[in-house]
Amino acid sequence: MSWLAERKNRQGKTSSWLYRYKERSTKEKDKKAALRVKKHWDAYFLLNGCLPEEKEDIKRTPEEYEIEKQIERFLLHKSAEIRESTIQRYRTHFKAIKSFLNKKKVYFFEQLNTSLMNDYKFERLKSGTSYKTVFEDLAVFRALIKSLVEEEIIERDPVKKWPDIQKRIPKHPETLGPYSDEEVIQILSYAKENMPYFYPVVMVAFYAGLRAGEIRDLKVKDIDFNNGILTVFNRKSIRDAGTAYRKILMHPDLTAVLKQKCKLCLPEALVFASEQNRWREWAASDMAKICKELNIQYRRFHGCRHTFATKLANSGIGLPKVQAALGHTNLATTQRYVKSNMLDKNDLDKISFG
Repeated sequence: MSWLAERKNRQGKTSSWLYRYKERSTKEKDKKAALRVKKHWDAYFLLNGCLPEEKEDIKRTPEEYEIEKQIERFLLHKSAEIRESTIQRYRTHFKAIKSFLNKKKVYFFEQLNTSLMNDYKFERLKSGTSYKTVFEDLAVFRALIKSLVEEEIIERDPVKKWPDIQKRIPKHPETLGPYSDEEVIQILSYAKENMPYFYPVVMVAFYAGLRAGEIRDLKVKDIDFNNGILTVFNRKSIRDAGTAYRKILMHPDLTAVLKQKCKLCLPEALVFASEQNRWREWAASDMAKICKELNIQYRRFHGCRHTFATKLANSGIGLPKVQAALGHTNLATTQRYVKSNMLDKNDLDKISFG
């Protein structure tokens, strides 16, 4: 939206830096100071639709220290980068933070401290809020403060030590993870016989590792049947143009199922167009229904993606290739998906004491 232009005097030395959205001098010789002014003016323009008046102080104002105003500014900036659903989730976390701070009569960042954040953690957990939610509340608030420090709006993080949120051990440890080979065979057989509309969906999930949203948005033109390649838009792992799409080599069984599904469809058509009106609850509820019928531990629809990752890794495929197939930007995320440290029957047969 804007940039800085150097203004030099007759001796060739920098006299000031111009803000080049409108011809206005920042009245700063130092580029770092001029960048600070530029950030302030960019934010002011984004919020008010105009630049501050000449006489208005371009340095930090008390409003910049107000927590509520900076939260709104943070959400406004993020709205240009992330989905609306994620923004709404951020708003929910910030709403809890603001409610607590207003009750404590804390309105400025300089009033924050470690003790206050520990009190927030205690009150939220005491009210019955899950550990995961409290962790996300603090993580989002900490991200806001970090961005303000990076923009030099505040000098440092006022909270010296943020509260630790210990992960709770679940009562049912297998609520998420891979399905076994036998379970996959049972699920696919049941879906093919009793839920034919759902069968292609679980085939894509188990054989390509797509997220539920990626399956929903899959179009016929994304499938190259000649080369057996599936092109997928990364819904969550976008960092740059190079990671926006990933290509997955399709298994012959999956190719046959999709070929039958897309036989009479136009290239721009959605592969699962007829199920769009009930998609929000469809994938999870139908998977849960199948697991209940077969007496299988339900590991969510996302467990299909974990199954795909684990099957690749246990078949001798290196983790970097598994990472690329899943569309992860961080290898550590892929390692959490892969459950390759469990013994199977073949491993037990190798154990011998002579």
